Amino acid sequence: AESTVTPSATGTNLSLAATAAASSTNGANVASRARDGSNSTYWEANNTGNNEWLRLDFGSPTALSFLLIREENNRINAMTIDYSSDDSNWTTVPNQTAVESPGRHWQIAFTTTTARYFRARFTSVPSGRPNIEEWESYAASTLGSGPYTTQW
Repeated sequence: AESTVTPSATGTNLSLAATAAASSTNGANVASRARDGSNSTYWEANNTGNNEWLRLDFGSPTALSFLLIREENNRINAMTIDYSSDDSNWTTVPNQTAVESPGRHWQIAFTTTTARYFRARFTSVPSGRPNIEEWESYAASTLGSGPYTTQW
C-alpha cells in the first residue's frame, strides 16, 4: 500500500554506544559494522534465508521507541524486533509498526520499551544473506511526509 511518511528521529542515536552480536558473520562484515555510524560498512550473515539475527547490547536498561535500520542490499522482506534483560529470554516489542521506504530504509516504531538488549530477527529473506548497513536506535521519533511501502 502506498502512502506518505518520512521518519525523522529525535535525540541521540543510542546504537553508537552499544555493542553488537549476530547469529553469524560473513568474513570481515562483522556485527559491529552495523552500528558504527558509517554508511560504507555493513554486517552480513554467513547464512542465507530466514531466522538470522542481529543484536545490540546497550550495557544497561535503555528506553527505545524507534529504530531506523538500513539494508546494504534489498534482501529482507520482514523482520521482528525483540527485547531482553538477560540475552536469553526474548519478548517481541509491543505495538510494532514497520515500513520499508525507498532506499532500503526500515522505520520501526513501537511502544516505548526499556531493556538492555534489542534484537532484529529477519523472518523473511527470500534470497541471499541478510545484511545491515546501519542500525540506529532512538527514544522517540516524529513522522513527516514522503513515499513508503508497508511491509507487514
